[in-house]
Amino acid sequence: MSLKAIKKRQLILNTAIQYILENDLNSLTLDGIAQKASISKGGLLYHFKNKNELQLAVAEEIINEFLEAYETIVEHEKGAGKHIRAFILASQRDLHAGARFNVAIQIMQNSNTNITQMYECLMNDLLRENDIDASTVQLIRLTIDGLYYSRLLNILPVSDRVTDEVIEKLLQMTRKEEH
Repeated sequence: MSLKAIKKRQLILNTAIQYILENDLNSLTLDGIAQKASISKGGLLYHFKNKNELQLAVAEEIINEFLEAYETIVEHEKGAGKHIRAFILASQRDLHAGARFNVAIQIMQNSNTNITQMYECLMNDLLRENDIDASTVQLIRLTIDGLYYSRLLNILPVSDRVTDEVIEKLLQMTRKEEH
């Protein structure tokens, strides 16, 4: 694929992600995304044959961005609990960036693809982390799920300040066992 085609594909993905964040997944149309991206529908169809293909590519893009952030953070963390801390910090970054991960979750609930398997592998890796108690890892995961779901469902979503306070408490939980 040429550099121009790669850039066009990325433009379409970014436009679709932004559209879903501002509206909702169900209102996504190929015509609407083509118009917002200022390209022809034919240009969009060159990259994505249908709406489902576009949605799966959006989910994969978001999951890959999350995993890249997670892996980068793991490289910089030290000591026991570094994987779960990386998950917490990658989640915090995503929550501050508009909770893009919620878009991927919405798409994944409607399909059983390798994208779902990528997320399940991450969760299984976190649960296998031997240096943090499994119930603590589950508590952290469920708390982060709650932060995402409260935003997704718009049920008493917490402010960024409160989110940061919760994140700090979760990070403290990963460090307690070092003492």
